[in-house]
Amino acid sequence: MWLKTFLRRVRGLWRSEPIHTEITDELQFHMDMRVEENIRRGMSPDEARRDAERSFGDLTRIKEQGYDIRGGQWLETVWQDLRYGARSFVKNPLFTLIAVLTLALGIGANTAIFSMVNAVLLRPLPYREPEKLMTIWTARPQQGQGQFRTSLPNFKDWREQSRVFEGMAAYGFNRYILTGRGEAEQIRGAQVSEDFFNVMGVQAALGRTFTPEENSGPFVVLSDAFWSRRFSSDPGVIGKTLTLNGTNFTIVGVMPAQFDFPGQEVVMWVTLPHAMSGAPNYANSRTNHSFCVVARLKDGVTPKQAQTEMDVIASRLKQQYPETNGNLGVSVIPLYEQIVGNVRLAMLVLLGAVAIVLLISCANVANLLLARAVARERELAVRMALGAGRWRLIRQLLTESLLLALLSGSVGVLLAVWGISSLTRLDLGDVPRLDQVSVDGVVLGFTLAVTMLSGIIFGLAPALSTKANLSVALKDSGKGALGTRRGQRLRSVFVVSEIALALMLLVSAGLMIRSFLRLLAVDPGFNSHNLLTMQIILPASKYKDAQRIVNVYREVFERLTLQPGVEAVGAGTGLPPVISQLRSSFTVEGYQPSHASEEAIANFLSINPEYFKTLGIPLIAGRAFSDQDIERAPRVAIISQRMVKRYFPNGRAVGGRISSGGGANPQWYEVVGVVGDVKYSGSLSSEDEDSIYLPCSQAPTNGMYLMLRAGANPLSLVASAKSVVRSVDADVPIAKIKIMDDVIDSSVARPRLIAALLGLFGAIALTLAVIGIYGVISYAVAQCGQEIGIRMALGAKPSDVLRMIIGRGARLALTGVAIGVIGSFVVTRALGDLLFSVGPTDPLTFGVVAALLTGVAILASYIPARQAMKVDPVTALK
Repeated sequence: MWLKTFLRRVRGLWRSEPIHTEITDELQFHMDMRVEENIRRGMSPDEARRDAERSFGDLTRIKEQGYDIRGGQWLETVWQDLRYGARSFVKNPLFTLIAVLTLALGIGANTAIFSMVNAVLLRPLPYREPEKLMTIWTARPQQGQGQFRTSLPNFKDWREQSRVFEGMAAYGFNRYILTGRGEAEQIRGAQVSEDFFNVMGVQAALGRTFTPEENSGPFVVLSDAFWSRRFSSDPGVIGKTLTLNGTNFTIVGVMPAQFDFPGQEVVMWVTLPHAMSGAPNYANSRTNHSFCVVARLKDGVTPKQAQTEMDVIASRLKQQYPETNGNLGVSVIPLYEQIVGNVRLAMLVLLGAVAIVLLISCANVANLLLARAVARERELAVRMALGAGRWRLIRQLLTESLLLALLSGSVGVLLAVWGISSLTRLDLGDVPRLDQVSVDGVVLGFTLAVTMLSGIIFGLAPALSTKANLSVALKDSGKGALGTRRGQRLRSVFVVSEIALALMLLVSAGLMIRSFLRLLAVDPGFNSHNLLTMQIILPASKYKDAQRIVNVYREVFERLTLQPGVEAVGAGTGLPPVISQLRSSFTVEGYQPSHASEEAIANFLSINPEYFKTLGIPLIAGRAFSDQDIERAPRVAIISQRMVKRYFPNGRAVGGRISSGGGANPQWYEVVGVVGDVKYSGSLSSEDEDSIYLPCSQAPTNGMYLMLRAGANPLSLVASAKSVVRSVDADVPIAKIKIMDDVIDSSVARPRLIAALLGLFGAIALTLAVIGIYGVISYAVAQCGQEIGIRMALGAKPSDVLRMIIGRGARLALTGVAIGVIGSFVVTRALGDLLFSVGPTDPLTFGVVAALLTGVAILASYIPARQAMKVDPVTALK
């Protein structure tokens, strides 16, 4: 019904004249009929017409009501208001430019950040019924650790004993060497169990996924990105082969473009049974916690019910395998929570920050409109005197505000597109789904809603303030309700609100910046400057003999050392501060744990003798590894300083013995040295972990990170390093070439982004608040010209006027600061989990920001105060 009415009104816009004519003719017909009736009653023609006009009433109002019903009166009025508003904005280009840019900053920032929130948090995962997908982790409750990978035997027990899951799948990661297609390339693949794709609820876009018959064979499914890059999106790729680690794999399918689970670096999936077929001991070990698990809930089952059942299964496994599962529990976490849980708070904080910027922008524009309404007060009073109702004027002013908001929203979308493009080009760390950030329909709908709401917010105060005193407004423009003390109070309220909001945002930004600076000041345990890093992996099919692996790496080390500009060459299975590669349990000879469930776990790294020298890791006791620590020599190890404090109370670790893993025949190592603690956990904010270093000659591995200490620019060593590795073996690919400083920068990318954006938004808020207080004080000076003249004529000195004006600005600033400090104590508590070594109520940050904002606000008041000092009393009193 409403649609028909709306369409009729729209059509009426184009038939206004015919409709007006029809209504006039119809009214005239009824008027004539009434006149004729009156004449028949005995009235004279003049009396009959006057009586008819009295009975009909205001014909003009009747015509308008008829047109409103039959035509588009309401839409026509809106259209007139829009045209009038557009003309008024064109006549005041400076006002329009300032208002549009001020509001566009707030709307653009909200659009840009919401586009990230929409892509990262709000958009559903691209799987069938994603809310049913759960991740399952091994937990160590006694140590407060809830997310560890599991072993394949534990996974199989979980799958066989659980009844709440529709399906359960395991997956692991591996680096593959692709050969036979040009230059050897190192790629990352996922090894998945047979039910993986069914559990995820995703089918191949081309070809198919694995069939039960292919679970133990050399078959591979490609990602869309890899298919596009390596095969130019050739649909005939199905059935072709890829040589991975020396084995030919048959391509059976290509996944959809949006499917990148379990990570964007994964470019292919191979069957887990085939991957484990050559390592039965590795696959059957309950101490090998190298696999992740994803499961799909049955209909009607909640995550809490799944957790309860998995707890029962974990207890059962503790009794069945006390040596390996005695202190292990299980954690069930929704996949969505697993993917976005650690970034949700940061995204919401940024969204809250831009909301504050928008509110400050609205307050600023509202003050501009209030000042503009004062200049228009005579015009509004004349309209009211001519019969315009107050709500008609309110509608006019709100229409103009919405038009201004729409203009600002259009500019804001352009700013947002530019901002999104800039943000996505930055290193944002491990923020998921950033490749999906875009200005789509949802974002545009959000922007439209924000734009319309902003127009109502900043337009409501000027519109509702149109209740003017007509006699005063008509006698003296600018002295009506909007130009009186009431109007000044309203403008002051807006300025106080701006200062309070700006202080809350600046305090939050200050806390994050201080936190980030303290994070950068953390000692990672090594010297990252002038260090080039890269990863090499020897093909397992070609290098099966341990001594051959040792010999090849030794040759690579020796040749690299001879290259110009290379000061030292280190190598290890870990890359600080982000990768330790292997964490395993260990035992210290003679150490008695405080309770039976205590489990000692450390990072195990295989390194070359020059590792500590190259990275600048200090040797605290004993000796470093040497070329004599070969396979036939006694097994030796070097431990981190943290382990000495915990496991060697007497402080003498050198000469002690440790063993790795467990079982009946553990491997024992003699501790020959102690080195400084190094961070390997991926974050500078994490606590130091125990680390055990083994000589690569005694613990050879196919994959290692090379670290080259350069005398100058480390990037100058890239070409010679590649040349050396290829001269030793052309089938050995080089990957992850980075400067170590860049590696550290990437590890702090997220806190750097939050600190930078909050700092930017805080600077915008401060600027807008300063502009707001400057505008209010300047307007007050302009309105109080006569008062200032009278004061000076009665003997007031210019310095007295200066104190009066600055005092008013200071009172506004201090009021806003007081309210802002109270609000900040509430707001900053949400930042607790994002801060490092800084409390959410840090007094130094609060004090500095409050002093800064107060000082800047007083300075903004000083400029108009100086102008007030120059007022000529004679001129002002005329």
